[in-house]
Amino acid sequence: MNAGKPLPMALRENRIWGPKERLFERILPRLTDAAAARLLQSAHTVDGIVKGLKSPDWPTNGWQALQRLALQLCKTCAAR
Repeated sequence: MNAGKPLPMALRENRIWGPKERLFERILPRLTDAAAARLLQSAHTVDGIVKGLKSPDWPTNGWQALQRLALQLCKTCAAR
């Protein structure tokens, strides 16, 4: 979207469609670039935890790590 592409085109290029497309349409306008980068890094961390990698300051249980990521997303959206 920062490159000037309309949101529907950007979503399709990233293979996001159907029910997920509607969810992204609701969340993306609320995120800043920095917030999106933080959430992406957290998602990367959660992916590693699920695969057995340890990360400092993160729970070792995959479900707890996923819950933390979900709470980060909720807090980010509520702040805007």
